[in-house]
Amino acid sequence: MYYAWQVEKYKKKYDIQTYQEIVAFMDGKNLSDIEKAREEGKRIYQKIFMAVGAGIVGFIVTYLMMRILG
Repeated sequence: MYYAWQVEKYKKKYDIQTYQEIVAFMDGKNLSDIEKAREEGKRIYQKIFMAVGAGIVGFIVTYLMMRILG
């Protein structure tokens, strides 16, 4: 948990969220303004996708537990 917190702290400090931004940061490069705007536009869709995916996985796990234990 400590290292995960440290990673999130760096991501917030340097405003890097997507894989492309992280890779560019690790290589010591900067994204152009257009690439940066494009990556920021993707963040909304990525968050929605993650929320829906987590809900589906949660439903499947709950259903399976009910079938096994019920």
